Amino acid sequence: DDRTSYAEDYLHARITCALGGRAAEKLVYGVTTTGAENDLQQVTEIARHMVLRWGMSEKLGPISFVAPEDEGLPPAFQHQPYSEATAELIDAEVRRIVEESHGEAGRLLAENRDKLEALAQALLKAESLDAKEIREVTGLAEPPGPEEDVSRRLKT
Repeated sequence: DDRTSYAEDYLHARITCALGGRAAEKLVYGVTTTGAENDLQQVTEIARHMVLRWGMSEKLGPISFVAPEDEGLPPAFQHQPYSEATAELIDAEVRRIVEESHGEAGRLLAENRDKLEALAQALLKAESLDAKEIREVTGLAEPPGPEEDVSRRLKT
């Protein structure tokens, strides 16, 4: 993927998707396991970048909280160029983004529980499915191509 610029809705969707496995465990089994550790690390990093680097928090505004001299340094060597109150707000915004996305993942899975069950049954039989097989099992439509997606966005 050669992208260098991501839309905020795309980042929210990535977080929601990454939290899907954890949300599915809770929905289906009523428990949370350690299986989502890597997903949690990734979504936390995306959400922190959204808030700290890319100004994607309404509460904090379009401000970068990363000092230029700290770029590329491990977090242990970076200094905090903001107050403790701002640090608390940053933490709250990161938590809000992740929790809202987790809630959205759970909502989508609950609304589409029949598709989730059909997919699980198909995976028990085949062990792996390609995109076409997933669409057949779940009844999901083919995603729009790049041209369709752009024209749909321009119409709205």
